[in-house]
Amino acid sequence: MRRDSASLFAWLLLGCSAMVFALPMGFWLVEAFASSRLQVPVGLPIGSLLRRTIALSASVSVSGAILAVPMALVWVLGNRLERIALTLLVFTPLLVGLLARNYAWIGVLSWLTQHGGLAHALGELLLYRPLGVGVVMAFLVAPMSFFILVQTLRAVPPVQVDAAISLGVRPQRLLSGFYLRILRRPLILAVLFNFCWSAGFFITPRMVGGGNFDLLGNVVVEYANLGRFDYSSTIALVLFAVCVCPVLGLVIYATRLRKLQLGT
Repeated sequence: MRRDSASLFAWLLLGCSAMVFALPMGFWLVEAFASSRLQVPVGLPIGSLLRRTIALSASVSVSGAILAVPMALVWVLGNRLERIALTLLVFTPLLVGLLARNYAWIGVLSWLTQHGGLAHALGELLLYRPLGVGVVMAFLVAPMSFFILVQTLRAVPPVQVDAAISLGVRPQRLLSGFYLRILRRPLILAVLFNFCWSAGFFITPRMVGGGNFDLLGNVVVEYANLGRFDYSSTIALVLFAVCVCPVLGLVIYATRLRKLQLGT
């Protein structure tokens, strides 16, 4: 009975998603193709922007997921106070806007450039540079990866860990042979989620990149601000195509992971 209710809820959620997202998106695509309003601006290096967006999003998605691994392990291996402190540390920045977080990063990098030695070199390397955009984006997506990994680690019964320790399993072996193996599947889930999110970034590339490093999202916003919705719609369609496969992979893999956890 409980499984039937969960299945019904899943279908209702799928239906609601279709109503608020899939149907409007499908109508927009059909109407745009039928009216031949899809146009690419002359001289726009759409291929270069597409490759740049995919490459940066892929690197950011992997880096953000990897950054979340030690945080998730600290959370599961720490005591209650450490867990609360780490959760607040990760969750609090999400309460402020993305704009404020980017300003904070620019402030940190600017502060580094005002000092000598390694700090100055690091600031010059990252501030208003493509590498800085990637680093900041990786730290921005890491909290969501952290919550995905923590949800998996929370499902591990503490009795199993206590039993392994009582049988003489070393902490290093417990870490590498147990926890890291458990995190393999949710890591893939986190990478797919990060890619879908980072592909549409436009604030961070413009601010941290200093206006010298644009992605597809920046071009969509720029033409929309100019009132050229035909151009922005075409580029948004390209951005949508970039995210379709990761989104489908995210849904399928999340469903499969859930079935594995339930043992069905």
